[in-house]
Amino acid sequence: MSNLMLAWPNLADSAALSSGSWSAGLPLNNLKNRLISKAARSTNALAASTKFDADLGEAMAINAVGLIGTNLTTAATYRIRGASDAGFTSVLHDSGTVSAATQTPNLIHAITAAITARYWRVELTDTANPAGYVQAGRLFIGAGWQAAVNASFGTGLGYESATVMEQSLGGVDYPDKRTPRRVFRFDLDWLTDAEAYTQVLAMQQQLDVWGEVLLIADPADTTYRQQRNFLARMRQLSAVEAPYAVAKKTAYELLEII
Repeated sequence: MSNLMLAWPNLADSAALSSGSWSAGLPLNNLKNRLISKAARSTNALAASTKFDADLGEAMAINAVGLIGTNLTTAATYRIRGASDAGFTSVLHDSGTVSAATQTPNLIHAITAAITARYWRVELTDTANPAGYVQAGRLFIGAGWQAAVNASFGTGLGYESATVMEQSLGGVDYPDKRTPRRVFRFDLDWLTDAEAYTQVLAMQQQLDVWGEVLLIADPADTTYRQQRNFLARMRQLSAVEAPYAVAKKTAYELLEII
């Protein structure tokens, strides 16, 4: 088990995306649109088509790369590399070929020790995908933060319903069905001053309640990561409190972005 990671801000929106073969109607740059349903779709399922490069413009410290809302099958694999040059001759990070069996529909790759690289390459292999193509709704590339002391016991993970129920005069319930969203609540009770003032408050200032944060509940967990990790936003901004002379504390409530 490793400490919970929060990754932000999402640098994908300012990146230059290229390579692979992507539909003119659903282009690669759709990955830079926050609307996950506005997907990027490859022209076919060939491995040469289902890859792309991201140029961040300058070398940046990165801890997480994510593809949200994919149609990858459980037979798919992925490989993520970071490099200092566009030709990927000087590779700084290489995930190797990794099974995506527990990474669909949201592929989230955590890098515990930050890699400072300008160029990132995502290679997806799903040649037998029955759709005949690979698609994804949102790209996330960003730095991550792990507090020195993990979230306190008592974290809460569940789905929040958005369905509206109407009742007829005869007492019959009629649902206006809507997609439920995950909510993750946790407390960081043993923050240092540096963590509280240069991480927690900076995150609140930059993201407010609308900015994207990638939740990786446990970077070491490969069994339940699909259930526990997701793209989210902060529902509310909780104050940094000082209950002890030696530590600060705060609370988080993260709402899934769908």
